[in-house]
Amino acid sequence: VKDRATRAPDAQITSALMAAAHKHGLVLIKAGMYDNVLRVLVPLDITDEQLQQAMGIFDAAFAEVAGVVPSPVS
Repeated sequence: VKDRATRAPDAQITSALMAAAHKHGLVLIKAGMYDNVLRVLVPLDITDEQLQQAMGIFDAAFAEVAGVVPSPVS
């Protein structure tokens, strides 16, 4: 959301999150009427380790876009 008062969607942030995640090997897709929704599509047979790695990358992407020092991605 660009502005909490107007609740305007922020497709730019969504694109930045996608790019940051992709840089570390996590592929996401945009969805929604305003391209402001991220979708994570995982196989049914994903291991716990793979899921933890993906969530670590997702967390690091959020931190990168927010300008926070991310925790290490394993």
